[in-house]
Amino acid sequence: MMGCAVGQKIVFHEIRFDSGESVDVDILDWQYGTNTVENGGQQQSGTRARASQVAAGKPFNSGGTSGNMPVGDFIYVKWRIKKTGEIREDKADLTKLLPRDMTFYTLHFMVKNTQLCIYLIPPAPPGAPPFYDPGISPYGWPESYYFESLRGNPRAIEYFKKHQIYPN
Repeated sequence: MMGCAVGQKIVFHEIRFDSGESVDVDILDWQYGTNTVENGGQQQSGTRARASQVAAGKPFNSGGTSGNMPVGDFIYVKWRIKKTGEIREDKADLTKLLPRDMTFYTLHFMVKNTQLCIYLIPPAPPGAPPFYDPGISPYGWPESYYFESLRGNPRAIEYFKKHQIYPN
């Protein structure tokens, strides 16, 4: 089920992060997939952090995008550990970690001090939340499930563990 169809396929999916989850670090740069792909004569860009913000060294509070976009073959993240000022980066190869059809999936990443963690959240059928949130959408879980894991909701924490794809 995993692997194969990453790189050039364009489908509706999402990538996101929030600094409220990565409280010990500042996200300085990030990129999902290659910069451009050809799609019937049109070029579509991979997701990339805003260059002006990266050049200024300003951290991102949150980020991401959703829509019809290329399925990325990697996620690159650069961060600064707040306590020490140390700059770290990681590039995760997604080529064998994603399903053949990424339609309506969400890739969510967070940094836990020195470790990049990536989660693959499956499409949510209407009315089937992972825990008690009734505001469900067929395109992805509501944002509150991310924060529920931070609040210590055992069902949210277990849900994240179940869907972690990096590190293995």
